[in-house]
Amino acid sequence: MTSIDTGTVTVGRTGTVIPRPVLQRGWARPVSIESLRAARRGVHALTTLVALAGQVGLLGAIFSVSNVVVTRLHLRVPANIVGMLLLFTLLCTGIVKERWVSPAAGALTRHLAFFFIPIAVGLMDCGGLLWPVGHWLLLAIVVSSVAGMAVSGGLIQLFGPRGHGEIR
Repeated sequence: MTSIDTGTVTVGRTGTVIPRPVLQRGWARPVSIESLRAARRGVHALTTLVALAGQVGLLGAIFSVSNVVVTRLHLRVPANIVGMLLLFTLLCTGIVKERWVSPAAGALTRHLAFFFIPIAVGLMDCGGLLWPVGHWLLLAIVVSSVAGMAVSGGLIQLFGPRGHGEIR
């Protein structure tokens, strides 16, 4: 039996055909499926990171606009409250889609405790200022927490689902 040399080499299980001169010169290297999957995962991670950065940038831009609005109009409302109202308005009108900001908002909310560390350190430095009025602060925190839980529980009882195992 004689074989005819076609000048090609079949590589791997997929049967990729590479011309022999190309393979001999080192221009083409066989690529495994695993390396292609790893590259695809890397590209997916990079696109996810870029999308998340864009979403955080959009939230930052909304906050910057709210800072300008508060400064120009001399409002006595914090800029973050104005920013939340602006974001709410943009979401309700459909100018900003929820899917544009949802992953970034979720990531920022998951790590919310991290953002309170500088505030806690600042409060420790101002302990002498808080000590004389600390009992009033504690009373305000307790009363507002109890009131919030009572209102939330009452609203759930009033508007919540009525079915098996309801508490009344």
